[in-house]
Amino acid sequence: MITLLGIELRRMAARRFLHLLVLAAIVGGGVAGLTVYLRSNVVYSVLDLKGTLQGTTVPFVLASWLLGSSFVGAEWRAGTMTTLLTWEPRRWRVILSKAVTAALTGAVFTFVLQCAIAAMLLPGALKHGSATIDSAVLHGVGGVLGRGAAVAAMAAVVGLAIGSLGRNTAFGLGVGFVYLAILEGGLLGNFFPSMRRWLLVGNSIIFVSGQQHFEVAGRSVIGAGLVLATYAAGTFLVAAAFFRIRDVT
Repeated sequence: MITLLGIELRRMAARRFLHLLVLAAIVGGGVAGLTVYLRSNVVYSVLDLKGTLQGTTVPFVLASWLLGSSFVGAEWRAGTMTTLLTWEPRRWRVILSKAVTAALTGAVFTFVLQCAIAAMLLPGALKHGSATIDSAVLHGVGGVLGRGAAVAAMAAVVGLAIGSLGRNTAFGLGVGFVYLAILEGGLLGNFFPSMRRWLLVGNSIIFVSGQQHFEVAGRSVIGAGLVLATYAAGTFLVAAAFFRIRDVT
């Protein structure tokens, strides 16, 4: 299992798509940091870093979903899954190693690059704001970074599970778009308000921000995290069950 996991991690690290995501995040953070630092009419302080990181968590979570889906989808499309199962026929180990790889990559990718963005914004925040870095600021920013990385890890697992079920990246992307943009964004929450406590977006907002949200009454931060973890684990178990019994030729 450890050997297989190491191989999957090296394969993930070598992916060009991951490199492009890292480059895009660094360039975007650098442009934002330089703009905040150079503009004289900007009002921005270290107290604003937490809100900024909450906002940038969204694209990182979506990127992690796409990363997980494409990681397994590309293998199905290239036909290398059969070769892999010839070398390691224990399918549970195969799908578990891929899920762990996706989760670790999503978490590290999000945490490290969010830290880099915060570091690039910090000079401008210190220049234009009067607030100083204290324990409260560090605690707030650290909480957002940690919880955002956890959500990204879960999103990567869900993306991988859906991509495995559909055997291609496009299926994972399509399911994500239909659910987030149409079902959750326009139907479920509006026509069935009682379901808002169980939707992904609302629980993600509560968990990442570390505080309750008015649209999801009665949901604590820990409760929101447990809901998200349950969805991620359930989706993975369904995908693993299908992976173990389906023909891969």
